[in-house]
Amino acid sequence: MNLVTKSAIDFTVPAVLSDGEIVNDFCLSERIKNKYAVLFFYPLDFTFVCPTELISFSNKIEDFSKRGVEVIGVSVDSKFSHCKWRKTPVNDGGIGEVSYTLVSDIKKSISRDYGVLYDDSIALRATFVIDDKFVVRHQSINDLPLGRNIDEFIRIVDAIKHNEEHGEVCPAGWKKGYAAAIYAARANLEPIVVMGMQPGGQLTITTDVENYPGFVSIQGPELMEQMRLHAEQVGAKIIDDEIKSVEQLEDSNKYRFRSSGNINDYYSDAIIIASGAQAKWLGLKSEKEFQGYGVSACATCDGAFFRNKVVAVVGGGNTAVEEAIFLTRFAKEVILIHRRDKLRAEKVMQDRLFKNDKIKVMWNHTVEQILGEENPKKVTGIIVKSTEAQELEVDGVFIAIGHAPNTGIFKGFVEMDQQGYIITKPGTTLTSKAGVFAAGDVQDKVYRQAVVAAGTGCMAALDAEKFLEVSKVFK
Repeated sequence: MNLVTKSAIDFTVPAVLSDGEIVNDFCLSERIKNKYAVLFFYPLDFTFVCPTELISFSNKIEDFSKRGVEVIGVSVDSKFSHCKWRKTPVNDGGIGEVSYTLVSDIKKSISRDYGVLYDDSIALRATFVIDDKFVVRHQSINDLPLGRNIDEFIRIVDAIKHNEEHGEVCPAGWKKGYAAAIYAARANLEPIVVMGMQPGGQLTITTDVENYPGFVSIQGPELMEQMRLHAEQVGAKIIDDEIKSVEQLEDSNKYRFRSSGNINDYYSDAIIIASGAQAKWLGLKSEKEFQGYGVSACATCDGAFFRNKVVAVVGGGNTAVEEAIFLTRFAKEVILIHRRDKLRAEKVMQDRLFKNDKIKVMWNHTVEQILGEENPKKVTGIIVKSTEAQELEVDGVFIAIGHAPNTGIFKGFVEMDQQGYIITKPGTTLTSKAGVFAAGDVQDKVYRQAVVAAGTGCMAALDAEKFLEVSKVFK
């Protein structure tokens, strides 16, 4: 049942308000009149992961409040069932002060009307974002054991409200975009970071990062989270959307560019392209057929599915070696297949690889075909070739042969080389189009390191600041 773009369904029921007052005639439309709201359903007050979600929403209530967003929880429990635990601290097993309204849906009518009633007994873990015109702008429904990411709904509210708050647009993965956002924010450019389809970029699927200055060793996702927090702290706005097209507004007297996403259009006077890169594939028909069924380009994402199994990794650079080492946490054997007689990976990574008894290296071999079954669909082996073909029995294949720039939507918008890398003026991030700048892996085919991407992100922000100043955008 889809309610997005439709009016929210009104109701009047008993509820416990944020101050603990119990009312019998809580009306949704009256409560959130001319306001945004997050309406979330949870199964029962003290089963599954509900208490943790009640606490998580309370912990984020300040973030919602400063955006003018009302938070309202709904369950099929009695309106009184959680009250005895409000005064009990979280560390003592309670839920602490609940800083928002909790609605009783004991008759299950609200859950039924919103299409989230499961087995006619309890509500699924659903969330609806309602705008100030009482229209549903977003909905998501999780299965009972799956908790929510509360920050996601804060970002969605920001994305919806962005129609009235245009700023500099950075359609980017976090790795490059955050560095640009930090410097742009410090220059009072009011930057927007549009996260793209892989929030956090390639580092979110990287395990140990040991070559980023200031960190002897840090997990990729943790580094990205610190960058996100830094960018937000200095004033950058992080938007959960994916840019689909970009155009220059020739006749506009207000903004130069429009970047169109899945959720909104974003208008700006400058754009920093920092959309990173994506994994390359071998190009085999059988590879595409079994993607998601044993063929993957992300060991961090899918490695746990191959516990006590045999897997192959294809490639010879840092990514391939890192993937192979990581997979030994789960697989009983890892076969690294490389088309040459030596690896391109850093020496320290090679040393770790060769010391690992679980890893076998096949030199001077290429993968010709991936074998599998249809029922159930799964990989059963691969055919590799050196001087002659041979079949290997494996349960999974991880492709790690490099990356290609994520620049498809900018084709024809800025000048690129034959490989899709954006061409920039030497020593700068300036592209062929005035007001458009490129940072990170979209323009770097040589170094392709996180610290280099962050550096060019800084350059792009400084170049954008200078451009806007010369263009007299600043007042």
